[in-house]
Amino acid sequence: MLFTRGYDAVPKLVLYGKLFFKVLTSNATTIVLPGYNRPEHWLMLFATMLTGKRRAVCCDSTIHDQRQTVIKGWLKRWFFARCHGFLAYGVRSREYLVGYQAPVDRVFEPCQAAATLNLVGAGPQRAELEARAEALGLGTAVRFAGAMEPEQLALTYAGATCMILPGSSEPWELVVNEALSYGCPAIVSDRCGCFPELADVTTTTLRSIEIVGRYMPRHAATMMLYGIETVSRKKKRLMQVLSMSASSIQCR
Repeated sequence: MLFTRGYDAVPKLVLYGKLFFKVLTSNATTIVLPGYNRPEHWLMLFATMLTGKRRAVCCDSTIHDQRQTVIKGWLKRWFFARCHGFLAYGVRSREYLVGYQAPVDRVFEPCQAAATLNLVGAGPQRAELEARAEALGLGTAVRFAGAMEPEQLALTYAGATCMILPGSSEPWELVVNEALSYGCPAIVSDRCGCFPELADVTTTTLRSIEIVGRYMPRHAATMMLYGIETVSRKKKRLMQVLSMSASSIQCR
């Protein structure tokens, strides 16, 4: 462990110096850079260039993250042009890297568990939907869980990336309150009755609702995918912060 406190609590000069010299003096032949958007990432890049080490860079950005500018675009292309490999967090990140001229054959996606859609609840269309999922070759990716008892629901919420409610016509829908009470992020359509009171696009905590947007069936798949990726990214970043905070407390 390089630091005995949270990452953001380390004085900047100490942070920059320690990371630069750690990479500079390392006997590793390849260095994986954690990003490209902070000064320390650039210092680590320069350290690998000075010592002739090969380098790869991690990227979880997408074209939707922030407004792109000419200067930032040039800097990103310069940075990526000096890397030998790229670790992309999903398809959107791969597209982002390739868009900034990263060679396609050098962009890799770390192995991740296959996503599963759990459909909870019972209804008259279940058999029809099961047949449809099978016909589309989604038999292993879609699970029809049926009705659940509260204890089962608690475990389902705890293990879920997010809860999705894309309805075109919904009352309040207490299922959203239920999901949030278990700390499970929710992605909902703005047609849901609870939307005005519960939706908060400014928060970065786990207890947030991502706006899917105006209900448009032909765009629903794209919007839901973007929403899932956004919630997953926020959840991952928050867990990283919590993990660093916990490590800081233990060290003290």
